[in-house]
Amino acid sequence: MKRGLFSVKGWFVCEDQACQNRTRRLPIAFSRHGPICPACTRATLRPEYSEKALYNQLCFYRYIFDWDYAAAKVLRTEERSKTSSCFSLGSID
Repeated sequence: MKRGLFSVKGWFVCEDQACQNRTRRLPIAFSRHGPICPACTRATLRPEYSEKALYNQLCFYRYIFDWDYAAAKVLRTEERSKTSSCFSLGSID
């Protein structure tokens, strides 16, 4: 079962650099921006995730939005040349 980017072991960290409270419990107090940190009560808690999880997520997005890869897989050679000329960044007179 694959987990999403923000569900890595359920840790939350305070977004205030001075506080940096880290917890697994979701507080009762919420603001418009998310759960309020119970330690400092000034900032909100954000889900914590590793650099590896972020890197994997960015690689996945790069893969699913890769126009050249999708065009090469689906279109024939002559169709690819037509579409690439349509999407090229040429100068506009």
